[in-house]
Amino acid sequence: FQEQGTYADFVEGLKVFDKEECGKILCAELRHILLALGERLSADEVDELLKGVEDAEGLVKYEDFIKKVLAGPFPDSD
Repeated sequence: FQEQGTYADFVEGLKVFDKEECGKILCAELRHILLALGERLSADEVDELLKGVEDAEGLVKYEDFIKKVLAGPFPDSD
């Protein structure tokens, strides 16, 4: 029994938000998704996850982001 989704599940879930079908979504939109849907994350946790993934246009390559998240764990920021 596996509680976590697979890489493909996450890609499919974020593809819905990829209006341009370019493999990227707005960082602000991804932030909203992470705060509002699924596992409830705090704003600090979301900020930590999004650190360094946004490009100059404010977009995130969501496949790379998913790989980063699935690779975890993250060191404490304390």
